Amino acid sequence: MIDFVNDIINDLYIKKRLFSFQNEYGAMAMPWNPKSSARFTEAPEMKVRPFIVAFALAAACTDPAPVAYHGLPEDLIHPKGRQVLPDTIIYHPVHVDNKGGILPWYSTNLGESYDHVLNLVWNFWKNMEVDSNGMQYYMNHQVWDPSHDKRGLGGDQIMMAMSSWDLYYNYTGDESLIENMKYMAGYYLAHSLSPPDAEWPNLPYPYNMNVESGIYDGDMIIGKGYLQPDKAGSFGYELVHLYKKTGDEKYLEAAVNIANTLAAKVQPGDNDNSPWPFRVHAETGEVGVLVDQAEY
Repeated sequence: MIDFVNDIINDLYIKKRLFSFQNEYGAMAMPWNPKSSARFTEAPEMKVRPFIVAFALAAACTDPAPVAYHGLPEDLIHPKGRQVLPDTIIYHPVHVDNKGGILPWYSTNLGESYDHVLNLVWNFWKNMEVDSNGMQYYMNHQVWDPSHDKRGLGGDQIMMAMSSWDLYYNYTGDESLIENMKYMAGYYLAHSLSPPDAEWPNLPYPYNMNVESGIYDGDMIIGKGYLQPDKAGSFGYELVHLYKKTGDEKYLEAAVNIANTLAAKVQPGDNDNSPWPFRVHAETGEVGVLVDQAEY
């Protein structure tokens, strides 16, 4: 009888139903946890009464309540009248509902499609090739191209990637996302910061002037020595998130250093004046002047 009740309770546990039963001594016995080596039947004092079996059987025969998607229209969850048009968007045929609204190409289940596309993006990034200097391609270039685009890093590329993977980690729990954030943050911190005695100290330069040097030392448009304070703030923000995920205080320390510099340099702003310059020379404090790219 004990084994029979165990089988029922194990099945209920898998269905995420939680039960507790009281033995004759008043102790509470919880269902067996498959992650634990202990089963409650190992307790010699446990007594099973007939009503327990009846209760467990009744619960096991009850159908689970259907999942409700609160606040979402039914047509959004289960689109009607799906059809495929004789046209494509980039690589895939166009799928539409009965009102002409575009539907995901991957699956009629919108959640599966959402999950699949996110995973495609992550796997593309994670498996991108190693560049000629031994670094991941995305640490050198802002555009992926089979022949290797010649431009260097995008101004807030590292920060945006860290933000995306932080959110995606919350969604998946995939630890490789944390490792990728640590890789990007660690390398960028070690090879991008302005000197601690500079006019604008401890801020990251946004661009690698010599693209495959592995060193970030300027601004793509106006040259070496210039940085962008807003991009530094974004990086500091993501470092705080990474600190919360890992507990590694080097990320928090770097974020505090960035914040201290920005706080010391902030000025009153209005409709015509930014609290910080868009570009500034880190060592001299000279404000960068934008130039027309056609003339640069």
